[in-house]
This record gives sequence, structure tokens and C-alpha cells, in this order.
Amino acid sequence: MPDLAAAHYNPGYRATAVAGLERLDEAESAYHRAIALQPDYTQAYIALSNLLKERPGRLDDMLAVLRRAVEVNPHHAVEARLNLAGGLLRVGAYAEAWPLMEARYDESWPQRPIHTPDLPFPRWRGKSLASKSLLVVHEQGFGDTFQFCRFLPLLKS
Repeated sequence: MPDLAAAHYNPGYRATAVAGLERLDEAESAYHRAIALQPDYTQAYIALSNLLKERPGRLDDMLAVLRRAVEVNPHHAVEARLNLAGGLLRVGAYAEAWPLMEARYDESWPQRPIHTPDLPFPRWRGKSLASKSLLVVHEQGFGDTFQFCRFLPLLKS
């Protein structure tokens, strides 16, 4: 079934999952063929972007692939938005990345790893904190917690 997108996605996935970094060219070609056959194949875009981020000098390509995944499937591309956010953080595009990180709370994503904290008050949306309090919660691991807790005094001021 040469026109079945999954028939190309699966060998691409196996080439990277089984053989590791030694068959990236083969895997990349397979993902491109799967996407050509099924332009809204979100998982193929994500797999291709994961491959590209491992290749030196291909971060711009990775971001382009993830942008395309979000564009072709905006209502079912939660994982692509989250991966795009991670890629943008990686290249220092923080202003664009942080809003996309909100995808981690999207309830339409059944595999979502992070659930919105159940708190009796609204989430902070960037408005002034003058004469207000802010609760900062641990969410994704101690590494992130330790990395970002250094900004709490700045936030308080």
C-alpha cells in the first residue's frame, strides 16, 4: 500500500527508535513521504521535528515543521503546539514560546501530562500584582523548579 501514509511513518519511526542516530536520513525521507501523502498527519510532523532537533544546524527546520503541524491541524495539534513551545524556548524565542506552553493544560489532549491545579482562586494572567499575592506551584519537575525559583524575588518586586 504505497499510498498509505502510515506505511511510511512506521519505518521512519522504527529507523530512529531501533537504529538510533545512524539511520536519520532514511527516517527523515520516510516522514516526508508520510506527510506528502497525508498533509494533516500530526504525529509524522512531530516525529520529524524530534528527528530534526537532533541534527546539527536543523533547529530552524524543526520549528518550520512544527509550525506547519499546528497550521494544518489547529484543533488537534495540542502536542505539536507544546513541542513548538519547547523548540522556541530552545532557541530563545521566549515571547512566542510561553503562550504556547499553555497547551499543556488543553483538556482536548487525552495524554496530557499536566493537569490544571485545582485552586480556589483564578490563575494569574499577567496583570499587576500590586497589593496582591501570588502562589507559585511546582509543576513539571524539580529541575524546572530550581531553575525558575531564582526569579521569585524579581516577580515579588
